[in-house]
Amino acid sequence: MTKPESTPLTNADVALIATSTTFVSLRRRRAAFLILATIIAIMSFLCLPISILIAPETMSSPVLGPMTPAFFLSMALFVMTWFLLAAKMRVARIFDVDAAAIVRDIRKHQR
Repeated sequence: MTKPESTPLTNADVALIATSTTFVSLRRRRAAFLILATIIAIMSFLCLPISILIAPETMSSPVLGPMTPAFFLSMALFVMTWFLLAAKMRVARIFDVDAAAIVRDIRKHQR
């Protein structure tokens, strides 16, 4: 015998979930996070080529031994990417818990 939690959702369940206010709120929060993360990533990645175009002498002059500001800015892109990945994983975990709670509530109210 299968557990009620593992049974697939019916079309009626999906329609009920899609119209629930908690699911709409979850989708809005997810969209807001993704838009913000996309803007941060694009701005960060464009920072290096734009700074090289605007100030090529400054970006190519050695700062610490043979390392230039362009080198440090490119290394900062790795850190930013790891930060965004960690943030996405954390937020996705929260969204998964919230989505599971929505499905649980829908199933509980249908019994």
